Amino acid sequence: MNKEGENIMKNFMIFLILVLVAATFLAITNPTKDEFISWGVQEMQADSETDFEKILEGVVGEQVLKVKTTRKNYVIFSIYTVDSGEDNVKYIGIIEQFFQLN
Repeated sequence: MNKEGENIMKNFMIFLILVLVAATFLAITNPTKDEFISWGVQEMQADSETDFEKILEGVVGEQVLKVKTTRKNYVIFSIYTVDSGEDNVKYIGIIEQFFQLN
């Protein structure tokens, strides 16, 4: 193999290793449904004005989210769908973070 061919193979191997490392990192940091529910409860409680509301939303909100949330696991990220009656609200979970999609 000539020098140019060796450089191409070396660069390809480096690229492949970087892709594998990135995919492994994303898979490890793909949040679980329990992590999504904890995040959702914290978001609800952040909007609460009183301690009573925080307690109520913590207890009730967790149970509601457990029942109303479905997760599609794509290994490197997950899509969470919350059935909120008329509309379904979708979130993406990636690198231990959640972002609303719609």
